[in-house]
Amino acid sequence: HTQSSHNNPHSIHTHYQIQKEAGKLQLHLTKVGAAQVQESLSSCQEEWKRYQDSCSQSQQDLQESIGLLKKESIERVCQEAQALSESGRGSGGEVRVAGQLQMEYQALLKAARESLRGCQESQAFGDTLQGVWAWLEEIQEKLGTVDSTIGTKEQLEQRLETVQDILLLKGEGEVKLNMVMGKAELALRSYGVSGQEVVRSQLQEVEDAWATLLVTAMSCHRYHNMLHWGGYLKSAAQLRSWMEAVKREVCAPLPPQPGPREKASQLERLRALMTDLEDHQMALSSLEEKARELFKKTDDASFNHGARTQLQVQFDHLTALVEVNTTS
Repeated sequence: HTQSSHNNPHSIHTHYQIQKEAGKLQLHLTKVGAAQVQESLSSCQEEWKRYQDSCSQSQQDLQESIGLLKKESIERVCQEAQALSESGRGSGGEVRVAGQLQMEYQALLKAARESLRGCQESQAFGDTLQGVWAWLEEIQEKLGTVDSTIGTKEQLEQRLETVQDILLLKGEGEVKLNMVMGKAELALRSYGVSGQEVVRSQLQEVEDAWATLLVTAMSCHRYHNMLHWGGYLKSAAQLRSWMEAVKREVCAPLPPQPGPREKASQLERLRALMTDLEDHQMALSSLEEKARELFKKTDDASFNHGARTQLQVQFDHLTALVEVNTTS
């Protein structure tokens, strides 16, 4: 049996080299670049399909070869040689020749079985590796849908959830990598030195691709978290609640015919509110700046100029109301 494709992993090495180089650039890829990565992954899958077909044909050939080595025929030759020798009708060398034939038969059968085992182990490695690449491709496709920060709060929250789901796959990824490494260890026995180097290179490539995807996901997670949706909404709600409480206090009806003490107390309180308003103006300015930043990143109408000035208008109205009551 000649050396089959299961002992020649170089046939797919070029595609894995492309995948390795693409993986190094994934953190900086545009959407066009990401599409090229997807194309490379698809190309690897097609190459593995041809590789699988070749391995399947090799296994079939080996099984047929083993089938041709009929044990019964060898045993019958040995029995006939023994009978000739015992009856004295032979030349004396029959048993020796039959013994040599049996040894050659055993060696040939062992070689065929080892080749079949090697082919099966190699294909098992190929199938497992292909499965890991397909799984990585699915994750890459999901990551491609979350790399933008343009959208509504709901859309961005959904993207953040997708990224978090991907990060939760870290354990599953480690299991898959361990599995493909185990298959590779078995397949390595069937390869020569150059073939073993290629297999190890393929293992390194798939490890690097998985690590790159994790880094990309963590980068997306950090970037989405930097938007601080929750913090902005909470701060804006607290400011609105405070302004409503101040408005209720300022607009509360005065007691009938208040005395000097009551008027002085009220004036002191109004002046304290003016000081509070000046302090809260800083918080309002910070909120407006954050809203401007969020609008730039998300293009969400909730943070456009009109939405940003709404809080300021309410604040200015409240400030004027307190000033009027202070001077009246």
